Amino acid sequence: MRPQGRVVLAVLSIALLAVTAAATEIERDFHESFDVGEGFELDLRHGDGDVTITPWEKDVIDVTVRYRADITRIGFGGDPDFDVEFITGDDFVRVAGRTMPAGPTVLLSVRRYEYTYTINAPPYVKLDLRGDDGDVEISGWRANIDCQLDDGDVVLRDIENTATWLSFEDGDVSISKLSGDLRLSGDDGDVQLSDCSTPRAKINIYDGDVTVSRSRGDFSVETEDGDVILDLMQAGSIRVRTEDGDVDVGLAAPEVGDIDVGADDGDVAIAVHPESSFSFLVTVDDGSVRVSVPEPERLEEREHSVSGVVRGGRGNIVVTTEDGNVLIREAD
Repeated sequence: MRPQGRVVLAVLSIALLAVTAAATEIERDFHESFDVGEGFELDLRHGDGDVTITPWEKDVIDVTVRYRADITRIGFGGDPDFDVEFITGDDFVRVAGRTMPAGPTVLLSVRRYEYTYTINAPPYVKLDLRGDDGDVEISGWRANIDCQLDDGDVVLRDIENTATWLSFEDGDVSISKLSGDLRLSGDDGDVQLSDCSTPRAKINIYDGDVTVSRSRGDFSVETEDGDVILDLMQAGSIRVRTEDGDVDVGLAAPEVGDIDVGADDGDVAIAVHPESSFSFLVTVDDGSVRVSVPEPERLEEREHSVSGVVRGGRGNIVVTTEDGNVLIREAD
């Protein structure tokens, strides 16, 4: 063997000896508390961790983070690890969990079986949350919430603030008893709202169903592929746009307000209160129209549209579909 070959073989032998095959468990616990006051914000970067935020009466943000994972790795250098960075400013607390990478790796398997953020804080603290793949649960909050997730579910209960912003790519959202403006956008997931009172709610979902029940306010809902159900509503205005899905609207009070529904491919059903006063205009390209209300006034039926007035016409209903049937009726 040539000298050069012996040198190369020796180097490879040393390198192979340096390769480690190990199965380890990461167990990390972090706990920090911070004194805060009115106007503070919690800036949380929780990665794939699940988050639970609960209000309390103390002027303190208390954070507990637990991380558990099994690691199997073949490679050089140290194993991966996990750490949490805590930063405080004049009016904010920043918490950021991060996985610390391993050395050069041939094979890596990570089975994370616990990763949680448990937070107690006064409800006046503004929340700014950014996550990759983790669920978020918040209850009893009184300050604004801004939450962005790549893949995770969101549960909000008893939220009374000025504004809530939610954005997700793959997950479901459940909101109950929310007041204040709502801005919600998602790519793939279902949305459920109940018992909400919001001046303005704008919901934009690419692929998923939207269900709102027992709520009041102005609602704008857009979906590209999903059904929209608005049941027992007391609304100033309702605007719905869907490309592929059915729309059902049910009113719990005589006031109709303004209802504007546009559907490319789907049926539309609107159930009004027996004492409602409204005018209506329904336009269809390929579908049927049925108006089941007593003695509509100034009824006009044309090839692709039906219009009329009921009990004086104080509210307004406009429905447009390209391929779907339309029903306007009185609620049972």
